Amino acid sequence: MNVHLWETVEIELNADMIYQNPYTDVDVWADLSGPGFNKKVYGFWDGGNTFRIRICATKPGTWTYITASNTDDPGLTGQSGTLFA
Repeated sequence: MNVHLWETVEIELNADMIYQNPYTDVDVWADLSGPGFNKKVYGFWDGGNTFRIRICATKPGTWTYITASNTDDPGLTGQSGTLFA
């Protein structure tokens, strides 16, 4: 996916499992890597079974991400992508 610098990209994840309290029971994040950057970017619960993580490229180049969570939910963990800024 081609993006502009500092353009927000939203990763939408849909949990496969049901959680009693997704707001407090589930942590989701993306391990984001790019030129001079390698950090976790945390996401949030957005109602129902939907979670979102917002990322952006801060320098020109290739950026990659892979999602993870504190659960073994395949809908939240292991989603990946590449951005070209």
